[in-house]
Amino acid sequence: MKNKRSIGLLMVAMAALFWGSMGITIRNLNEFQLDPFSISFFRTAIAFVFYLVFFGRKDRSVLKIDGRGLLFCAVYGILSFGLAFVAYNIAVSRIPIAVATVLMFTSPVWVIIFSKIFFREKLTARKGLAIGLSLMGCFLISKGYKLDSLDMDLLGIGFAIVAGITFALQVVMPKFVEDRYSKDTLLIYGFLFASIFLLFFTDLANTFQVFQGGNLHGMMVNLFILGVINTVIPNAAYVKSTEYVEASTGSIIISMEPLVAAVLAYLTFGEVLEGMQVAGMGIILISMGVLNINFKRRRAAAQLS
Repeated sequence: MKNKRSIGLLMVAMAALFWGSMGITIRNLNEFQLDPFSISFFRTAIAFVFYLVFFGRKDRSVLKIDGRGLLFCAVYGILSFGLAFVAYNIAVSRIPIAVATVLMFTSPVWVIIFSKIFFREKLTARKGLAIGLSLMGCFLISKGYKLDSLDMDLLGIGFAIVAGITFALQVVMPKFVEDRYSKDTLLIYGFLFASIFLLFFTDLANTFQVFQGGNLHGMMVNLFILGVINTVIPNAAYVKSTEYVEASTGSIIISMEPLVAAVLAYLTFGEVLEGMQVAGMGIILISMGVLNINFKRRRAAAQLS
């Protein structure tokens, strides 16, 4: 049992590391002159092909879906994958990677808000505290304390927040159909429709020109990293880890993702954050921890001891 828990913790840590390095991969692809829509298209397309081949061999039953399910997957894929990826790609091209990653990491707060609106889930004091801390952290990260000389890219900040909102939909939307379709089915067709959607906005002429005139090997390596290392493997590792560790434990460990992004961005691009921005990062991480602490259970355990 202890060994399985160690494996689960290792999987979560690996997911945090691979997700945290995604900003660097996207920044590299930006330098190859690939636009955010093209980058997002390749990410969703590679993930779709990988999952299709994998589940096609492992369990073909997840490929079965009706017309209503396809319509839902179209909306799900476009919103939670297509728009989320584009928004994050634009954000990391305009603001520091660490800032974009932390603002996207506010997605659990949006999950709380959406769950309250759509599923009438109770808004507890703990959730309210987490939302307040998260907003405070966002204020500091976006340099709201410098209203007289704001030097952060507001458009980049906006897209990072949109990334957090649409990323939250990956968790919220499946709840509407959880009794009818498996998560694997939603994942496969969600990536398919996200790819189709993004293809309409992808500048194919520019993409072909970039591939012909650029460093083809470097681009292929980075696209492989984006699709497999930054998407397929961490998604699978995080989902699999829930078989060995509690979801709350996994969520706390995954909160290291912004810290990983900040360290790697500093080592790779020399990005340095101000002290108040670092404090904002810390506050958001604390807010995520607040969401995952079961105070009643801890209080009961303390009384027993």
